[in-house]
Amino acid sequence: MQGKAAALGLAIDPAWIPAVGAANSRDPIRDSYGEFLGGVYAKTHPPYYRPCSSRAATRSSIRSVLERRQARLGYAPLNPGFPP
Repeated sequence: MQGKAAALGLAIDPAWIPAVGAANSRDPIRDSYGEFLGGVYAKTHPPYYRPCSSRAATRSSIRSVLERRQARLGYAPLNPGFPP
C-alpha cells in the first residue's frame, strides 16, 4: 500500500517500508479484538466476521491468510465465504 501511495506522489522514505515475505504470515496469531479495553469489550460485543468475496482483489488481500492456514493445521477463519 505504501508503494502505491508513493507512486501517486506521497513522499515516503523507503527505509521505513517494511519487507514483506512468506515469513510475515507465520507470525504468532494475536487476538487484538479480545485484548481491546482489557477484554471487556469482547465480552459484551460479539465480533463481526466480514464476508469474503471471490473477486480477484479480495483473493489477493487474503493471500497471507491462506498461507497461514496452510502452514498451521487447524487455523481457519470464521468469515462467511472464506475459501475451503
